[in-house]
Amino acid sequence: MKHLLLESTDVVLVTFYYLVFGFLASLAINHVLEVLDLAEDKYEKVSTARLGFEITLHVLVLGIVFYFLRIFIRAIPFPWDGARGYNHSALYEIDGGIVLVVVVLFFQRRLLTKVGIFQNRLREALGYGDVPDS
Repeated sequence: MKHLLLESTDVVLVTFYYLVFGFLASLAINHVLEVLDLAEDKYEKVSTARLGFEITLHVLVLGIVFYFLRIFIRAIPFPWDGARGYNHSALYEIDGGIVLVVVVLFFQRRLLTKVGIFQNRLREALGYGDVPDS
């Protein structure tokens, strides 16, 4: 209770950092992968193995970006760290990064398109038919 205001402010600030830096990272990832990627209308023509490889590569790139962003955000000092004995590094949310994951994945349209195609192909191969579009 003693640190409720400080901790609440810290949570809001860390969430804001994850939101902003996640959005910027997502734009950067999209820009880099857009140069290397196929045109979206060609995804249907690519083999399932290649599609799976591209999805895996995309997810690995995201994992590396998440790792470095979490380190970067963790290193940003909290203005009131140490005030009334408050310890910013003990904040649980600073390691979570759930906001980062949600924001970045939300803007990864190409990845989500590939995953949808890949999922449909796997369902067909396993005899489940097409997945209804949402």
